Amino acid sequence: MAELILTEEEKAAATWLELPDETVGKLVKKIAADMPRLAKETDKITTTAILLMLVGYNHDHNNSRAVYTLEGTLNKDIPTGDWRITVEKINP
Repeated sequence: MAELILTEEEKAAATWLELPDETVGKLVKKIAADMPRLAKETDKITTTAILLMLVGYNHDHNNSRAVYTLEGTLNKDIPTGDWRITVEKINP
């Protein structure tokens, strides 16, 4: 993986267009190398946000347990079947 070490002048650049091509290349390589890790972190953040929304909704409605059923779901126009999602408070 490319090591990204910027000079003070490069750090002060307003856009990538002001950076030398070699620096932009190193920056692109560093970002590309970090993308798999960042994607996993984003997936975890998205999943946690969805779950917290379900928990918050059920808490606000005084539900200690709720079952949601989705029928005929699609993901990118591909059928993914019927789903049952259960939200249950396990610790008062």
